[in-house]
Amino acid sequence: MEQEAGGTDHHFVGTRRSDLKKSFKVAVRSLLTSCSREDFKKAFPNFTNAERQRLHQLFIQVVTSLHANIEEEFESLCLETQVGKILDTVEQLVEEQSLDPLYSDNFNFEVVSS
Repeated sequence: MEQEAGGTDHHFVGTRRSDLKKSFKVAVRSLLTSCSREDFKKAFPNFTNAERQRLHQLFIQVVTSLHANIEEEFESLCLETQVGKILDTVEQLVEEQSLDPLYSDNFNFEVVSS
């Protein structure tokens, strides 16, 4: 169960909030894992294999720590700006007003194809 800054419990996390978190995690992961071990070794051709191995281990530690810090900061900003609460409100309004035809049970796909 998540708790917003104002102390409101949310038993249900909306799909927009969930999608935002998933998208952010995928983006961060892809950015921080974009350098392969081979590419890393090629970047330091004058180092010995042992030095490159130690440097790569340090690099992995830094990336892991950076990843955790970025996710923590993202969560903090989301709470501070109440983005989850806002996205849940948007989702509720869209459902109430039937503004998003793809989320509607009564959506007629034939209208789109014509």
